[in-house]
Amino acid sequence: MTVFLQSDESPLSGGGNYFENDEIIKRPYTLGLLDFSHELCYAGQSPVPAYAALNNLVKGGTAANNGPVARVLESGMLKFTGAAPDVSDYVTLPESEFSLPATCKRALVSVALALPATGYGTPAATRYPMFFGRMNNTAAANINFAIWGIVSTDGVLTSVQGAALGSVAVSATAQLATLTDGGTHIVSVYADGETTPGVLTTRIYVDNTLVATATNSAWDGVVPQPSNQPRIGSYPATIHGPWNGMKVGRPLIMDLTGSSLIAADIISQQVALAAEYLG
Repeated sequence: MTVFLQSDESPLSGGGNYFENDEIIKRPYTLGLLDFSHELCYAGQSPVPAYAALNNLVKGGTAANNGPVARVLESGMLKFTGAAPDVSDYVTLPESEFSLPATCKRALVSVALALPATGYGTPAATRYPMFFGRMNNTAAANINFAIWGIVSTDGVLTSVQGAALGSVAVSATAQLATLTDGGTHIVSVYADGETTPGVLTTRIYVDNTLVATATNSAWDGVVPQPSNQPRIGSYPATIHGPWNGMKVGRPLIMDLTGSSLIAADIISQQVALAAEYLG
């Protein structure tokens, strides 16, 4: 992976000589980005040790931490190798950088996923493996942002869904065959409550394809701040982590409020960079 030079000059100063650690970073709008293929995020080898630091690539960012399970690093992605759903398999993320603030009106979250088509066993109940997010559960009022899967008791991955800013879940089920084709794909959720005051429009994308849209025409502007902290993977006793070789990479969170940045352009760039860096 390319390492970009840095200076202390603000990108807003007009000097033109400031380079971020990753091309997707647009300060001050990019809050957090981890790329496990980047030596500034993680310079070690596979497996990633328990509790190892994983550095936010946004300048001034702090470290996420792998949880209690040493984790395989494969093609720049964290691989969850458990044979069954687990509530103690996770990466903790710093709340101040991987959460949407109460003032957020327009947000984009994105993550690279590689999902097996089969092999999920027979869970005791429907499980919702959390790939990237901050939520107490999948009810809209308890979601700051999140992207998760749904696995039935028959061991079938039935959907990948997402939400942000307290939106209802939007489903990428229509692209499930693509998501489980053996490749790496970008799932993105874009929530816009800024363009039309009082209306929250939430969209989910797989790679560059818009899959589904949900509209709340009576949005109160409240951005949930769940008691659970942001994570990749499980919350003890409440939400399960991925398993069966599911892989997660390049988690990205952006507060686009007040910016002229176009979400579709950022998603397209994220898809291109994932193809370059996560091969």
